Amino acid sequence: MVRNISPDHRTVRAIKNAYRADESLGYIIHGNRGTGKTVYSCIIGSQVIGSIESPEWGTPLRKWIKFTPREFSELVQTTHHNQIWFDWDDAGYWLNRLFWYDDFVKEALRYMTIQRTQFTSIMFSTPSLQMLPKKILEMEDIVRVRVSKAESNLNHNIKLSRPRIALLTVPWHSDFNSKAGCKFLYDEKFNGLFPDDFFNWYQPLRKEYLSLASKNITDALERSKGQAMKMQLEEVKEELLQHILPDKEAVKEIGEIVDFHSTIKEQEKIRLERKEEKRKTKPISEAVAMAAVGKIREGINYSVEAY
Repeated sequence: MVRNISPDHRTVRAIKNAYRADESLGYIIHGNRGTGKTVYSCIIGSQVIGSIESPEWGTPLRKWIKFTPREFSELVQTTHHNQIWFDWDDAGYWLNRLFWYDDFVKEALRYMTIQRTQFTSIMFSTPSLQMLPKKILEMEDIVRVRVSKAESNLNHNIKLSRPRIALLTVPWHSDFNSKAGCKFLYDEKFNGLFPDDFFNWYQPLRKEYLSLASKNITDALERSKGQAMKMQLEEVKEELLQHILPDKEAVKEIGEIVDFHSTIKEQEKIRLERKEEKRKTKPISEAVAMAAVGKIREGINYSVEAY
């Protein structure tokens, strides 16, 4: 029988031992994109949930592979027993250290301090360790797994069609953190290919990940447009107020015009519902109004063209 991973199965044994001892082990699987990080994690999961002799690649494995924060939240809410293995696929996308201020990232990090009785082992995958928050990297029970191409396609005299190697290390720090480094634990060779049935299930899921990421880019672009437009409109407002007479009512009217264009949906309803008899402000001249509108249009066009 051709096995996916080396006969040592040290990672599988380590997780099962931790499960029996009611302990916790975390793994950060990192390496270049496309090297087989998810493959390694799922090989471990298939043998942990199933067995070394009979890996489980069906629903019992697939239900524990998640990607989005919503999926992670639902899993945490609905898991009422100690689950031995869970794979947070491409965790670096959501738990990115650039978003350290995000409420979800903060709460996810806090959860990691108490997840032992719910998940024995969580595997995070990311192209780079530097994508993940420092708090995760500094946890003492986190093992770092560097996945890369193997120089040899032989694994204990078994030929691998897509040879990969996982190098496992743990970080260490001296007293007062004056020195730091990584201690080598062991390495495991494996075949960087999914079984066909699992690949046919995972590939569409992966495309959904990509579609979601593409949508997030579009949404971010629209938000950037709105922020740039708001800044331009504020500049227009200040410029207008510097060039009109110090008429308080006219200043107020100019402010309403700019605010109306910067938050058009909200202001339009208010503006239309205002009763004419309640308008006590002094109307501004048509020239001033047209100048305001012209400046606003210039600001909008400038903001849109910038993106």
